[in-house]
Amino acid sequence: MTLSGLIDAGYQAIDYKGGKSAGITNNGSATSTIQLSGTEDLGGGLKANFKLNSDFNPTTTKGNTGSGATTAADNTAGSWLNSEQRVGLSGNFGAVDFGVINNGSLTATGTGQPFGTAVGSGFRSIYTTDSLSAPTSSVVRFDNAVRYSSPVFNGLSAQYYYVGKNKNATNATFGTTYGTYDTTGVSELTVAYNNGPVNVVLAYQEQNALDTNATLAAKGKLTTLGANYNFGAVTAYGLYQTAKADAITGGQGALDRSSTFLGVKYVNGAHSLMAQAGEAKLNGSNQTSTATFQVEGQKSKVTGLGYDYALSNRTSLYARYENIDDKAGMVSARATIDGTSTKITRTALGVRHTF
Repeated sequence: MTLSGLIDAGYQAIDYKGGKSAGITNNGSATSTIQLSGTEDLGGGLKANFKLNSDFNPTTTKGNTGSGATTAADNTAGSWLNSEQRVGLSGNFGAVDFGVINNGSLTATGTGQPFGTAVGSGFRSIYTTDSLSAPTSSVVRFDNAVRYSSPVFNGLSAQYYYVGKNKNATNATFGTTYGTYDTTGVSELTVAYNNGPVNVVLAYQEQNALDTNATLAAKGKLTTLGANYNFGAVTAYGLYQTAKADAITGGQGALDRSSTFLGVKYVNGAHSLMAQAGEAKLNGSNQTSTATFQVEGQKSKVTGLGYDYALSNRTSLYARYENIDDKAGMVSARATIDGTSTKITRTALGVRHTF
């Protein structure tokens, strides 16, 4: 068994459409996480594998209790085993995993831009990783999932990801008493090419929430293409995504959104510089209970800048800057901010350590 992880904390300042805040917090450049993983050789080329991940907030103990308290500091996001959990078998046939598994859309978006999911990325602002949610509530992994991963052939591989839809949780014979609940159906195919300096990932995801308790659209489709090419000291990035979803009568409106990003990373010794620019156009209005402000036909734009200074192979100082002009209103809670500003800026200065 292997224990590994990452801790990221430092200073952050935000100007959220006129609402300002600053202080010490986490995850300016990466997600703080603790991971347990292991492999058992079963013989004949067959192996058993597992992974247990817990994301956490290193700047408050209350965020890690899972107590469900109502204040922001007491949020439940850091509760134990809140991230990827899976167990499976691997061999010459590839690998099969069961559990709560990161989806291929997350892999594709991470391939297509240099900032991961942290400050500068635009993640959960103008691009998403699931085909039904607004960006600010984007799901990166689904419960009750199974994933098949093919062997790698000359750099080419594929994954199929599946969650069976369940709409029977309210029935007496198949309900929450027996450990089940309404589940949106998910089907996702991911194809990747990783060979030398070239990395390309294409993920196509469909979701079906029809007749479940979900308040989202009935069906959604998400296509994500992420790519990067390494020239040595310089790596170029590109990301393109389309998201479409049905309308719900008296609820969420039809969604039709497209997002495009271009980025670059330059590494010189201990110094790493990152930059990217992206935009998302809202071709259809995504009307949800938390995002009724979205403006059809408008664009939201993001600019990200970053700098890392490596103190060692595992410890870095970092700076991040993100500027979003949210004319399409894709970032939630706009109605709670005074004024009519569409600008959001975030600045982060901190320390990142891996172990």
